[in-house]
Amino acid sequence: MLGKRLKALRGKRTQEDIAKALDISRARYSHYENGRSEPDTEMLQKMADLFGVSTDYLLGRTNDPAQSFDEELREIIQGIDLKDPKWRQAVKLYKEVQEGQNPVINGIDVLTLLSLPEERQMQIIHDLKELLNKIESLRSGSGDSSNSSAH
Repeated sequence: MLGKRLKALRGKRTQEDIAKALDISRARYSHYENGRSEPDTEMLQKMADLFGVSTDYLLGRTNDPAQSFDEELREIIQGIDLKDPKWRQAVKLYKEVQEGQNPVINGIDVLTLLSLPEERQMQIIHDLKELLNKIESLRSGSGDSSNSSAH
């Protein structure tokens, strides 16, 4: 079942494209698709994350592919170039938002972000990363203490 699901989810993309996105060889990915080998738990989760489906769906335990990605995003993912780091970053950010792991950007519509020109997308992502880093440094106490007041 895994191989059939992987082939269907891959769509028009090549095995090479998917393998690069998973950071494995094309041959290794081909073995998964053709049922010659089974991925370990970590790889199975990477595949599920990449395609925006649950591991249960990949394994055939359910026919509901839903994870945290909505159908519209799944359609967008089918047509993107997975070798492009900006798309992988955007998908990662979307997943974090959907799972509530990135509270600073929870209010941002990631699909709107994807519709912006590439240069603007990259600037927004860069700015958000800087903001998250500043917040994290303040939380850990390593940030500028001039804004704190002693009571």
